[in-house]
Amino acid sequence: MTRIFDNEDDVYYEYDDGPEFDYFALFLSSTAELSGTAVSIFIIDRIGRVNSLVVFFILGGLSVFSLCLVDGLGLGRWVVISLALVSRASEMGAACVTWVATVELLSTEILSTGHSALNFCAKFGAFFSPFLVDGEVSIITIGVVLICVNFVAAALSSTLIETNGVEMGKAVLIEEARSMDGMIDARSVDYDIQTKYQEMKHAPTF
Repeated sequence: MTRIFDNEDDVYYEYDDGPEFDYFALFLSSTAELSGTAVSIFIIDRIGRVNSLVVFFILGGLSVFSLCLVDGLGLGRWVVISLALVSRASEMGAACVTWVATVELLSTEILSTGHSALNFCAKFGAFFSPFLVDGEVSIITIGVVLICVNFVAAALSSTLIETNGVEMGKAVLIEEARSMDGMIDARSVDYDIQTKYQEMKHAPTF
């Protein structure tokens, strides 16, 4: 966002020296994280965890790519700000739903280990991100990378178990049932899990 709203070559503000940013636009785009959190709270139980993740990641990827695409085209300040709002809200919504889904997907025995492993992986992204958005990399290249990352995340999210309404710790059993797909052993998987699995198979998805 700081590169998008860098006004060094624009006419929004005139300073004698130092960086020239559209601070109002940066502040306004930051408030989108509040709306992203609110929207995720509103839809996560209505359309489910998986659908929420897919929608947020696809919308985030498209809006970020569009934001990078229109940069410098002179389409107007508020067009860029609007895309920035959608981008940050979508990515924040995806992050919120991811944390909820992770807790529900991992069993109690591996919950702490799983969260630690995911945080460890996240640090790789945090490490390489500054190199991606460095001034030497073109805005279009950044947009292509980010839309690819978001689309991969959406594709992977679509393969997850829908945990909406599933009792904590039972997602692993549903995954076992799904892996057998039609060969569910009633002696090893209880009736509630079988029923939930069948509902999951026939539930509408986007």
